[in-house]
Amino acid sequence: MNKMLENDLTIKIISLFVAVVLWVQVTADQNPVTQRTFVNVPLEAANAEAGTVVMEMTPIVVRVTAQSQKAIISKVAEGEIKAVCNLKGLDAGRSVVPVSVTLPQGLELVEVVPGQATVFLDVEVPKVFKPEIKVTGAPSEDFVVGAVELKTTEVTVTGPKTRVQLVQKVTGSVDVTNASGDVSGSVEIRAVDSDGREVKNVTVSPRTAEVRVVMRQLPPAKYVQVKPSVVGTVRPGFRVVEVTSEPKIVKVRGPAESLQGLTSIRTWNVDVTGQSYNVEKQVELIVPAGFSVEQKTVTVKVAIGEDRIEKTFQQIPIRIRNLSPGLKWSLNPSSVAVTVEGRRDQLEGFGAEGIEAFVEARNLGEGDHELKVQVVIPGRDDLSWTTIAPETVILSLEPRSRTS
Repeated sequence: MNKMLENDLTIKIISLFVAVVLWVQVTADQNPVTQRTFVNVPLEAANAEAGTVVMEMTPIVVRVTAQSQKAIISKVAEGEIKAVCNLKGLDAGRSVVPVSVTLPQGLELVEVVPGQATVFLDVEVPKVFKPEIKVTGAPSEDFVVGAVELKTTEVTVTGPKTRVQLVQKVTGSVDVTNASGDVSGSVEIRAVDSDGREVKNVTVSPRTAEVRVVMRQLPPAKYVQVKPSVVGTVRPGFRVVEVTSEPKIVKVRGPAESLQGLTSIRTWNVDVTGQSYNVEKQVELIVPAGFSVEQKTVTVKVAIGEDRIEKTFQQIPIRIRNLSPGLKWSLNPSSVAVTVEGRRDQLEGFGAEGIEAFVEARNLGEGDHELKVQVVIPGRDDLSWTTIAPETVILSLEPRSRTS
C-alpha cells in the first residue's frame, strides 16, 4: 500500500513539473523577451558641489536600449527612463563623467549611447555695482530734469564667474514724458554688457530700486524772431537777394519783466565779402544777458543773385541793309532809343557805339514801307536789349535821278 502511495506522489510531482515547463514554454512563446530603444532620454546633472554651476553639458539627451518581456517593456514611457551625470566631487572646469541610467522594475539595461558626457562647471561669484538710472522722454516744456535720487545705492549681481565678468553695469530707466513735477517709482534693474545687452543667467539683487527724478521749473518763455546779421560786400555785379534763417523763430526764456520787451534776437555775423554764390552757414545766436535759448545755433541762408539793371541809349542811328541799287531812301524816324539789360558791372563803360540798329530792305521797291527795327549788340553775349522805341519806322524808296 505504501508503495502505491509513493508511486502516486512521484507521478504527481513529475506531472506538475512537466506542466510548469509547458506553461513557461507557452508563456515565452506568447510573451517573448524583446529590446526597445528610447532615443531622446534627457540627461540630467546631479550632486554639483556647493558654489558651482553647470554652464554646459554635452550631450543633453542620450539613447537608451533596454530589454524585458514584450508585455512589460511595451508599457514603459520614455519619461520613466532616467539618465544622470553624477557631479559630486568635481571642481570648476571641464570634465568627462559617465552616464548612469535608472530603469523601471523589470527592465534590463542593454546599452546607453553615449556612455559619457562632457560637463563644464563654473564658480558662482557675487559682484557689487552702483545702479545707473537713465531718464527717458521729454518732460513738459516748462520743466527740465534736475537730480536723480536713488534709495538703493548698491546692487549685487550673482552668477557664474564667466557670466558675471560680462556685466559692465546695472541699469534701469525712468520715463518722464510730459512730466510737470517730480517723478517717483520702482524701477526694474538689469545687468548689461558693454553693448547694453542684458546678461543672462545671473541674478540681480535687489531686482528693483526706488527712484525719484526731481524736475526743475524753467523761467517764463517767449517765441521771438531771429534776425540774421550779414556783413561784407558781394562780388561786383552781384547783390544779396534774400536773407533767411532756419528756424525763423526761437524760444527764449528769461525774467518775465525783461522778456516782455524782447521781440527779436540777432545772430553772429555772416560775412559775404566777394561772394557770387548762395551762402549757407550755421551761426550762434547772440543771447542777451539773463536770457537763455533752447536752440543755440541757427542756419543762416544768404541768397545771392546777379545785380542786373537796364540802361536806355538814345539816338541810335538806323542803318539800311541790302538796299537795291538805283534807289534812294529816307527813314522816318532815322534813329531809335534802345534799352539794354545786363549785370551792373558789365554795363559800366558800355556806350551807344556798341549797339547796331537796322532795317532789312532786301527786295523792296519804290514806295513807303513800314519796317520793324532790329538791334544787335556784337560781341556782347552778356548783354541783351529789352525794348526799341519806336519798334517800326517808315522807309521811303524812290529811283535815283540819272543825273544824280
